[in-house]
Amino acid sequence: TRDLDELHAEFARLFLMGKMAVPPYESLYKGGKTLMGDAAVAVRKEYLEEGLQVEKLYQEPDDHIATEFEFMFFLCKKTVAALKKSGEKKAGAFLAKQRDFMETHLGNWAPQFCDKILDSTNSDFYRGAALLTKGFIEEDSRFLKEAGEK
Repeated sequence: TRDLDELHAEFARLFLMGKMAVPPYESLYKGGKTLMGDAAVAVRKEYLEEGLQVEKLYQEPDDHIATEFEFMFFLCKKTVAALKKSGEKKAGAFLAKQRDFMETHLGNWAPQFCDKILDSTNSDFYRGAALLTKGFIEEDSRFLKEAGEK
């Protein structure tokens, strides 16, 4: 359909074309001018500590926003599993890891990414997704900080 074709075209313009309007990589928001920068290396270390690596190693930078969100999801699952099996102490360690990753990585650049989407598109769909994502990051950051204070 035409609407779906328009969404695909806007996605490509925003996130895929040679001069991406909104690059989805942490390295490009933390002072780097190239992909696979220091941030990509740092998140790769975080993933490896948990026994993970990206599927397309050396083809897709490790600091893509979707990969960072997937890592947070992994840590959430580990937190729940630890809470059910081992209790609060082990779960607390995974919560701390989530908080650290959010503060050091995702929460440190993804709000800028969302703002850049808002500045770069008139698409209600992508503007809504950016607002939802930014709000989620802010709320999760707040939750993780409060959980760490208990």
